[in-house]
Amino acid sequence: MKRVAVTLVTLLLAAPALALGAEGAQAGPENKPCENLTLALKLPKQVSKKKQPVRVKVEDVDAVFQALEDGLQGHVCRLFFRQLFEVKQKKESEVVFFPITQRVLRTVPESSLKGLPLFDAEGKEIGVYESRVLREKSGDNYRMPVRKTFGIQFKNPAGEYESSGWEFLGENYLLRWTDLKNQVALVSE
Repeated sequence: MKRVAVTLVTLLLAAPALALGAEGAQAGPENKPCENLTLALKLPKQVSKKKQPVRVKVEDVDAVFQALEDGLQGHVCRLFFRQLFEVKQKKESEVVFFPITQRVLRTVPESSLKGLPLFDAEGKEIGVYESRVLREKSGDNYRMPVRKTFGIQFKNPAGEYESSGWEFLGENYLLRWTDLKNQVALVSE
């Protein structure tokens, strides 16, 4: 009887977390610094968009991730893209794209992007995101430090791997917002 009572009490205590799902379970006291920071930063941030194709501005994306990097140091958090960005579509059928920037590649867990359809600057699907690739470029003399940046690797429609090389990522490689919004954007420790 004692074991049944303990199990029942445990289930009753866990019921709110189970009912809300994994995301709601993170809103407990252990996630309070994350909740406070998202409130202080007024997240999700309503972002500006550019046209042809409609996409979130690189500046808005980088500003949110920079603010989070600065504010989350020393805290354990797990946040989704929809918690960080408010992207309004004029119509249900409107496709909005999200840029892959250096800051996105440094911050977002690899598993959140892997397998998502990848688009070029004109909104044409060019393949499937596979991974980020660390690129290093050394200076021409001993005084110049090694510059580390990320590129991306993706599979084109023929199934062959391609790389972004040293090309600027910002507006050249895009993800569809509807594919991205429910993915984990940030896990800090």
